[in-house]
Amino acid sequence: MARRRTQKGSREWLEVVDDANAPLAVMPRDEVHSRALPHRSVFVLLYNKENKLYLQQRQKTKERHPGCWDLSATGHVLAGEAKLDAARRELYEELRVEVGKLYKIFELPGTQKTGYEFITLFQTSPCRCVPDPNPEEVASGMFLERHEIAYMVQNFRHLSTPALVTSWHKGLLFSGVNRW
Repeated sequence: MARRRTQKGSREWLEVVDDANAPLAVMPRDEVHSRALPHRSVFVLLYNKENKLYLQQRQKTKERHPGCWDLSATGHVLAGEAKLDAARRELYEELRVEVGKLYKIFELPGTQKTGYEFITLFQTSPCRCVPDPNPEEVASGMFLERHEIAYMVQNFRHLSTPALVTSWHKGLLFSGVNRW
């Protein structure tokens, strides 16, 4: 599955949204970021059958948080794309994983703290497949238990993305693991 672009050429086009997360306009991603305009993104938590959470290490060539440890898959919601579809796309683009079910577990409003991104957090049902990270997006990754992630966030915060740290402190990373 190739990275889906919208409308013109190979640029990513995002919906700029208002304070209530309603679409206002469609603009190129780089312009949305440079002007700090509110837009949407998705985060996905991928669990294996042992209820370990997969964390990825972002490539050092990434524009934001290069080389840092991050949630399983993250990315923007493209113009005209549903959040659930964006979550599935990002999971496949970054980890080459397709899952049966995704559950929406949390939403954060777009603020300066989130980079003006309205974030929707999804989690998978237990996955039996082994991620095959896309080397253009992901340097490496691994499944970790709760105590291992706690150690990472407490002792290596500088090597973790704000998304990972915030999700940990809000108690979101293992909040719904026992639902299946």
